[in-house]
Amino acid sequence: MNRFANRAGGDSGFTLVELIVYMVVLVIVTLMAGTIFINIVFHERYARATAEANNEAQTVFKELEYDLRSADWADVSSNGDLVVILTRKASISGGNEARCVGYYYDEPSGELRRTTRTDNLDTSPAISATTEAALVAATDTWPLVRTDMQTIDGAPVFGLDDKYGAGMAVTIQLRAEAFEDRAPIDFVKSIALRKQADLTLSCK
Repeated sequence: MNRFANRAGGDSGFTLVELIVYMVVLVIVTLMAGTIFINIVFHERYARATAEANNEAQTVFKELEYDLRSADWADVSSNGDLVVILTRKASISGGNEARCVGYYYDEPSGELRRTTRTDNLDTSPAISATTEAALVAATDTWPLVRTDMQTIDGAPVFGLDDKYGAGMAVTIQLRAEAFEDRAPIDFVKSIALRKQADLTLSCK
């Protein structure tokens, strides 16, 4: 009787081989679950970073387009790296005020800078600059809008286009690098200037 009891007790436990097999299976399952979890977290962060980068670029382009939509006058540098516009902006008092707005693209650094003032203290030196070094110095204090900007196939970033009777238009061809290996975001626009008699501020 004791012999049968011992056999039953031995069959109810795990052998060393079975225990090792279970441990190996547990380790494999844990590693697989950990790998899947890490991949999910990585892709979620990647997607979030990509969306943030795209949103930042779109915000820059929307502000640039908004500035130009109400522009009365514009001046573009010979190499197309600088545009200065006379436009209107909503004031704190609730009305509109004339503004000199300037954008400067620095190709070596990929930086885009922007200034906006109710006078021409920032824009006049930039327009008057006769060398690239002078232009860089004149715009060095302008607030930085974004880095990682590029030209599109080497084309000038800013230009003036005569619409043959419809007035002048400012052209923009600017590229923003996206997150890591995502496709860059291109901004290509031609925005007509709108003459406004009440804008008498000089940005030169």
